[in-house]
Amino acid sequence: MDEVFVALNMGLTFLVTQGIKVLGLKLGIKIEKWGSILTAAIVGSLLFFLKSLASGLTPEAQQIIVTAFGLVSLVLGSYGIHYTLRGAPQVAK
Repeated sequence: MDEVFVALNMGLTFLVTQGIKVLGLKLGIKIEKWGSILTAAIVGSLLFFLKSLASGLTPEAQQIIVTAFGLVSLVLGSYGIHYTLRGAPQVAK
């Protein structure tokens, strides 16, 4: 079970990182090379931190945090999927 969880976290980290790169391009910020590595490290650390933080909360609070985090992950992940499948968007100059 732990291997499946790790694989899902890796996939989610990749997709959210790609989504952040797309949002950065739309804002005129190009995230490449070391920026991508740092972004992925921060996203992975944030996923781990939020999971640890949520384990100490009541079940009701956990559900709220999981739902909110799921929404953010869904939006950024969908940008990441689009970016991965279609390529980087062209930024108007």
